[in-house]
Amino acid sequence: MCKGADCGELRRIIVLLARAGGEPIRGDAKLHGMMFLLSYPLKLGRGHYERRASGPYSRAVEAEAKSLQDAGALRMDDGNLSLTEEGRPRQCGPARAPWTCC
Repeated sequence: MCKGADCGELRRIIVLLARAGGEPIRGDAKLHGMMFLLSYPLKLGRGHYERRASGPYSRAVEAEAKSLQDAGALRMDDGNLSLTEEGRPRQCGPARAPWTCC
């Protein structure tokens, strides 16, 4: 599970990756792989990744992606992860969900 400041950062990065290029993320393995590659330069810590046959895996990334799906910000269609209208970034304000702030 994600703890501390990394939680907000993980959420924001997942949302940014989901909107990059306007294409959905093709599967969980792709999401975990991209997050692993970004973890070192962004100083998110590499210690919470496990080696799996499909590539790196993080329980924290999985939990944050699930949390965003439960909140209606992300959807999984045919194994592809994409943003919903609710998840699309917009101007920050008091009534905005924290992952939608630019």
